[in-house]
Amino acid sequence: MILLTLIGGILRLYNIESSLAFLGDQGRDASIVRRLITDGDIILVGPTTSVGKIQLGPLYYYFMAPWLWFFNFDPIGPAIGVALVGTITIPLLFFVTRSMFGTTANLITTSLYTFGAVIIFHTRSSWNPNPMPIVIILMLWAFYQAYQNKRYRYITLAWVAYAIALQLHYMVLVLAPFFAIMHLLIIYSIQENNEPNTPSPSSRFQGLRSPQAVQIYQSIAMGIAAFIIFAIPLIVFDFRHNYLNLNGFLEFFDKGHHTSSNIWESVKGVEGRMFQSIGMPLGTEPNYTLRNTGSWILMVAFFGYSLRHWKNKAIQIIALFITVSTIGLSVYSGDVFEHYIAYVFPIPFIMVGIICASLIKTKNIALQGFAILIVIGLLVLNVSRYPQKYPTFGWQLGDIEAPSQKIAQDIGPTTAYNISLLDDTHDYRAMNYRYFAELSNTNLLPQDSYQDAQVLYLITTRPEFDLETINVWEIQS
Repeated sequence: MILLTLIGGILRLYNIESSLAFLGDQGRDASIVRRLITDGDIILVGPTTSVGKIQLGPLYYYFMAPWLWFFNFDPIGPAIGVALVGTITIPLLFFVTRSMFGTTANLITTSLYTFGAVIIFHTRSSWNPNPMPIVIILMLWAFYQAYQNKRYRYITLAWVAYAIALQLHYMVLVLAPFFAIMHLLIIYSIQENNEPNTPSPSSRFQGLRSPQAVQIYQSIAMGIAAFIIFAIPLIVFDFRHNYLNLNGFLEFFDKGHHTSSNIWESVKGVEGRMFQSIGMPLGTEPNYTLRNTGSWILMVAFFGYSLRHWKNKAIQIIALFITVSTIGLSVYSGDVFEHYIAYVFPIPFIMVGIICASLIKTKNIALQGFAILIVIGLLVLNVSRYPQKYPTFGWQLGDIEAPSQKIAQDIGPTTAYNISLLDDTHDYRAMNYRYFAELSNTNLLPQDSYQDAQVLYLITTRPEFDLETINVWEIQS
């Protein structure tokens, strides 16, 4: 565990500055957190989602704040904070999977996760979905403690973990059925303590009023209270801004944005979402044949194993999680990018660990060799992707900071000016360049004051364009 953690830390931290992408979203987040530190501008909401007017909670911004302050407003600080959280995830995954699935499965799972190219990439930058895996692992462990070991107070931890996850990315809403079903399974399992044989309906009803049931209800109540506490900033924001988030949610569900109204289309989409949920985190893309075939093999093997070991509650939890996640994603009709499914990142590695461990424990040398080949193959595949996976397309910190400093030197401290970006990202307000410009001693105008600028600096990657015909408000005004 110590060795894997050290290796994982090196892979997540080594040369991080030269490969750190700093896009518009990161620039926006850094500007908001900087104002929190310098001006005491309290943050009530987090990043705006891509589904409309809905905004996440502010938790990630408060996570960024000490790192940005400690590194003197250098954006490398929050990225290092995320990398360290990603490193801490490794020993947590080690202990949780050892508790749930045993030593062999634990070693395979943790080793593959440590070297996972997709995992490493998403722990080497500051972005709100990136800490998601550690939260999901905590939630799975909490449910396992309550369901298997009857430690019902851990239900409260599951609620806290889910509240945090919802503030990191809205896509974890698809796990709401999993969250509800786990509560029902825990409540139903009370009878195992009192009635080991088949209980009558009346004894089951009595079990719902047993001391164990009371502990469950108390833990749920505490969990709901914790959930509400995490949501207080959003609630206050909505009161102060005419229920902006509430109306956004209502509009989202009323108009069915990014949700399929055709059940058959959702059913057909299950296979594609399975490929993304399993193959993408394991690092098999962009080889879609390998991704699709491997996902089918792993899913069939895992559910075949699950049916044979269905009484194993740890297996039940993982099977339920991947099933609910895949079906939930199939209802979502929008594009699903890697960071959208950060909540599912640990699951395919756990599935591979369980299956390969079961093959290794057989006395069949061929099956044992096949399991070892799978592990080695995935390790080689992921390690070979490291150079290609790190961003090399001109959005590193130095690429953003240099033009911003050049503009600051050119404009001087008194002239009112603004900046705009014209490229394929459509970030016309140049939020990443704007962050560095805000740090300079210049009279940079706010985002909504382009019409008041005496000078507009246009940053562009386009070799030729007609300035008078560009239909961009920031430029035309």
